[in-house]
Amino acid sequence: MSLTWDVSTCADTEKVTDTEWGITNTLILMTMSIGMGQITEKNAAEVYTRLRFLDRLYGPPMRSHNTETDKWGERSFTPQMVRDRIGLRCNVSLETRAAFMRRHLKWFMVEGEREYLNAEAAVGVGSGEEPALEDDIAV
Repeated sequence: MSLTWDVSTCADTEKVTDTEWGITNTLILMTMSIGMGQITEKNAAEVYTRLRFLDRLYGPPMRSHNTETDKWGERSFTPQMVRDRIGLRCNVSLETRAAFMRRHLKWFMVEGEREYLNAEAAVGVGSGEEPALEDDIAV
């Protein structure tokens, strides 16, 4: 199924579709990662909090170019970026906070263990036998 979105009920549709389209586009894609398909006045803080959590866990989701220094840098969502997109709707199912946390923490733990085992294998440490990671970690 394709991802569909609608920003027609955002307060400043020109800003979120033209001037700041890159931010809007990233947020649309992030709705799948945060498990929330719409931004409302009521849930905007939760949307921001989940985005912030993922930012800390995986790193900032955007890059920006500084024309003065001609360098690229990482860019995180701000509360204002989320506020500007209140009214955004996507065809993403709502995931409870507990399910969201469980999904991302499980992935993080599995990935960390895999990274450790790959580092061991690279230097010839351990038995070389990789355990069934997903079954071994209870979250």
